[in-house]
Amino acid sequence: MTDAPETPLDRAMRLAGGDVADGRVVDALLNARLCLLLKEAPGEDGALSPLMLELEAGPTALAFDDEARLAAFGGGEDYAEVPGRALIGMLAGQGVNLAVNPGVAPSELFHGAEALDWMAQVSAAEAQGAEGRIEALSAPRGASEALISALDVKLAALGAWLSEAWLVTAATPEGPRLALALAERETGAPQAGRALEAAAEARRRAVVLAVSESARLADPETSLEVFFAPADAPALAAARRTGLGFEIPEPEAPAVPGAAPGMDPSRPPKLR
Repeated sequence: MTDAPETPLDRAMRLAGGDVADGRVVDALLNARLCLLLKEAPGEDGALSPLMLELEAGPTALAFDDEARLAAFGGGEDYAEVPGRALIGMLAGQGVNLAVNPGVAPSELFHGAEALDWMAQVSAAEAQGAEGRIEALSAPRGASEALISALDVKLAALGAWLSEAWLVTAATPEGPRLALALAERETGAPQAGRALEAAAEARRRAVVLAVSESARLADPETSLEVFFAPADAPALAAARRTGLGFEIPEPEAPAVPGAAPGMDPSRPPKLR
């Protein structure tokens, strides 16, 4: 195995005691940037042709969460950086398996075709924001350690977009529910204009989806409501008074989408 620094996937595997089905591991895999081995370079249309090993368990794609690990395995020059969520969505329903970091890292794992199908369903599940449903807020009750730990990790990774997050109990039409109040980070950019507001709304939906996904994987029995609260909203003031706060570090630098195949979120990878 390589001596590379611990990656988020390594850490999740360590905390899960090597259980590849643990929610923390699945969450880390969905959010990883993976180097997918290809049979050939991507075509002009950007379609990817994964290299498939014919194993006893069936055809298996190979991916690595670090270029050094890809090199240690002996991978060739034909590979593409693909978000884990996009890769799983691409492979799901194809009857193929996925091996990640085989023989080169503590986070070596194997997922069969059925597991990939399940992960794709979790990732694609619609996450509904809770604006308009939330009434009175109080201290959080019934939150599991697994849920709090998963939220802590995910929220820390969303520092480019979020400045505050508070776990509370909210009164909803269906009764009291755990809820997460989020405050957006000030970007300094002008807020006027349809395009900017549409982009901001798309970003909020993506944040809600990411947080909801982590919550479902960590604690499938708990339904978590997620909502954004403006800085001057009474709901945010109430959340600060009664809620459990999460530390969200400021980002060191703005995230810049990569130019490698599969890294542009507006052009997801296609299976050739």
